[in-house]
Amino acid sequence: MSQTPLDEIGDGRRLELLVNAIVDYAIFILDIDGTVRSWNAGAERLKGYSASEIVGKPFSVFYTPEDRAAGLPGKALATARGQSLDGLDLAGLDALWDEVKATE
Repeated sequence: MSQTPLDEIGDGRRLELLVNAIVDYAIFILDIDGTVRSWNAGAERLKGYSASEIVGKPFSVFYTPEDRAAGLPGKALATARGQSLDGLDLAGLDALWDEVKATE
């Protein structure tokens, strides 16, 4: 099999290229505190924030002021934190995603 330009780069960079090529879905990473750590082109298209505007900001900006005042972002994070990623139980992340989708 002949080498391609993709063979020249590492797995992490290939994954980054793949994720950034997806424009029909918002894909982003939150840290344990709910800070946005990565942002793809689909997230920019669907949510309206460029990566430079949102990376480093709390994900609570996706919620209405009323929902923030009611503590919904914190509740969603608490639910997500209670789940095990090692066991691939992503129910908490699904709940977090449902909360974020509800604010669009």
